[in-house]
Amino acid sequence: MFSTANPYLSAADRATIISNLAAAGADTSQFYLTRANTDLATGSFRTSSDLLRFVGGLEGDFEAGERKFNWEVNATYGRSISSTTSREVVIQNYFNALDAVSDGNGNIVCRPGYTSAAYATISSTCAPLNVFGTNRASQAARDYITALATTRQINKQFDIIADIKGDMFKLPGGFAKFVLGYEHRYESARFDPGAFFYGQDNGDGTRSGYGSSVPIDPVAGSYYTNEGFGELDLPLVGPDNDVPAVYRLDFNGAARYVKNSMTGGFWSYTGGGTYAPVKGLTVRGNYTRSFRAPAITELFAPIGSVFQTADDPCDSRYIGQGPNPARRAANCAAAGVPADFTSNVVDYTAKGTSQGNRNLRNEIANSWTVGGVLAPDALPGFSLTADYVSVDIKQGIENLSLTDVMAACYDAASYPSTYCNLFTRDGNSQVTSFATSYYNLAIEKFRGLQMNGRLELPLSRLGMSSDSGALMINVNYLHTFKHFYQVGTGDLQKTVGSVAEPADNFTATFDYANKSFDWLWQFMYYGPSKIAVNSPDTQYEYPRVSPYLLVNSSLGFTVDKKFDLRFMVNNVFNRTVPYPYAFGSTSSQNRYYDAIMGRYFRVSAGVKF
Repeated sequence: MFSTANPYLSAADRATIISNLAAAGADTSQFYLTRANTDLATGSFRTSSDLLRFVGGLEGDFEAGERKFNWEVNATYGRSISSTTSREVVIQNYFNALDAVSDGNGNIVCRPGYTSAAYATISSTCAPLNVFGTNRASQAARDYITALATTRQINKQFDIIADIKGDMFKLPGGFAKFVLGYEHRYESARFDPGAFFYGQDNGDGTRSGYGSSVPIDPVAGSYYTNEGFGELDLPLVGPDNDVPAVYRLDFNGAARYVKNSMTGGFWSYTGGGTYAPVKGLTVRGNYTRSFRAPAITELFAPIGSVFQTADDPCDSRYIGQGPNPARRAANCAAAGVPADFTSNVVDYTAKGTSQGNRNLRNEIANSWTVGGVLAPDALPGFSLTADYVSVDIKQGIENLSLTDVMAACYDAASYPSTYCNLFTRDGNSQVTSFATSYYNLAIEKFRGLQMNGRLELPLSRLGMSSDSGALMINVNYLHTFKHFYQVGTGDLQKTVGSVAEPADNFTATFDYANKSFDWLWQFMYYGPSKIAVNSPDTQYEYPRVSPYLLVNSSLGFTVDKKFDLRFMVNNVFNRTVPYPYAFGSTSSQNRYYDAIMGRYFRVSAGVKF
């Protein structure tokens, strides 16, 4: 809040502000100002890192009976120390400098009677701060309101793994092979926020931040695992067995038991096999139960300030969206949010906190695939693979955003849900604060078909000379039948069919190459998609995005096997982004990066010595 008597205000600006305040029936002696303080603290920082790593191992073999076995032991130790220094605004000094007055002699000074922060800034002398415009602040004011803050982080990792492998017994298709092993892993992290981010002790068990962030506690944590594993390969039938309708048949399996000091014990395993009725045709499949343990950052990340906007479900712009708009509207009404509500958090950030969660459990996934490979002798250099993939994940670890939390609250079948306790609204229904962390709240399901076709065709097969080069064609295709996730008791959120994840995608490359020259063309196709797959089309004037094709090309030259020169053209036909297109999604921005850039060229050269 500023006084309209602030000496940095020009007479014209002061008159305009007072006139507008009077017209609104407000107090004309003071006003509010909102600005991005990028000219006071740019957010830049300097990090110094010290990395230490040792790797070593032993290996050998021995014989038992008529079998030969191999063994090896490998160990790795790593340690990294990072110190980060940044220039931060000290809020108390900032307010002192903003409270500028005239000393009666034509000089602008800080209002007398100020008290500087306990944390030392670059300069201890208060200098008045001019924020009416960009880059108006004096260097003396910048030095008074900013301080150097340093944080320090130490990460350590130790891993040792030992295994023994060899042949077990003879089967018709060959020897049964095995691997048995043990692994021990240890990881630790320690974070010291430094005096600035730790904050000032208030004497009552609480602390106040020197800057705009909440006080950050030092944090340290570690975990270790003891793991035993085994693998088995059983070649039941081989090509030399001459079994009718069975050219090759084999099975394989693997299992691992992991005892994690934080999440307990877990068995993961996989089993599968391949069957080839004839040479050149193989059918394959497997089933896998796997897991992902929480990362050390997910477990032990310190509490820190975050500033987020959110698509407030109760805002008039979003209340008609979501998987069940009627339920969303009913829950918002039950929360006391008025109709035709406009939420500030949609356009302006709210301040919240985020931290790790030491109570996390393992993510668990069950997946299976079935498919085949076609590589007939009649077409040398050609292969076609296809696999159907099914993946189900439960207890998924999610770092919830404010949008996630609010959607899980107001889209839940039972209101209020536990997610409603993670944010607060004031008497005007505006979001004032929130707290997020990592949770085992998500499920995710994926069903898709992956295909790959390859052809390598030496032109000599077409009657040309042996040095005429070869044509290589490679096509990757993905069709997603189903992909969705659910956070807690919230409704299912589809992802397939969106701009970020079209149901159909393929990438095809055509490359001609000989000893000194190659010319490659790449075609990237993204199928039709929707602006918002979880909302009805009636919510948008143009809800659908048309299919899209992007073309890249490159030319390469090699001289005397020592000098390489390559010319590359991305987005050859200068395609623009599809209409309508939203730039808010990072994943879709990555997908259409070349379209956003337009046609552009690159040249690279290399010399071999």
